[in-house]
Amino acid sequence: MAEKKQPTIIMTTIILTIIAGLSALLLAFVYNFTKPILKENMAKIEQNGLSYVFPSADKFVKQNASIYIVKKNGENVGYIVKAAGKGYGGDISLLVGIDKDLSIVGIKVLKANETPGLGSKITDVNKGDTYPWYLKQYFHKKESDLHFGDGINAISGATISSTGVLKGVNKAYVILHKFLNSEK
Repeated sequence: MAEKKQPTIIMTTIILTIIAGLSALLLAFVYNFTKPILKENMAKIEQNGLSYVFPSADKFVKQNASIYIVKKNGENVGYIVKAAGKGYGGDISLLVGIDKDLSIVGIKVLKANETPGLGSKITDVNKGDTYPWYLKQYFHKKESDLHFGDGINAISGATISSTGVLKGVNKAYVILHKFLNSEK
């Protein structure tokens, strides 16, 4: 009876390299195929978020990648700023509605990959409510009010996510001030 040859380490390495290469090519193909779909879905989420953040508005005029001027009956009533803060699971992407008096009127979390049950509480809505309970504390706050302790509280066990939202909102004000100063 003939003895079976064991595959050599070199042959095993070649086979595994071919399998890994084919897997990488397949993954790249799938990524390139789904990339425009993901981009389109994010654009829809952002567009729907505009009315959510500033429900009294009837028109949103995009100024650049981060700023919308909000209008009602042709009059400028505020701004929506797209910004992000660093959370536990990556960037927390936000739309922040700011009225003409520079007070916050609404916030929408566009994207967050926070820990379920902890950091994800930033988007939890209480039964019978329509707005995330955590984000409500930002309503009617001005830039000078945006720090923990005086009306802005972190979520216990999710301070990194809470800080990410706070930094994102503060960043929205920085972006807005740059825009307003460039308009002068």
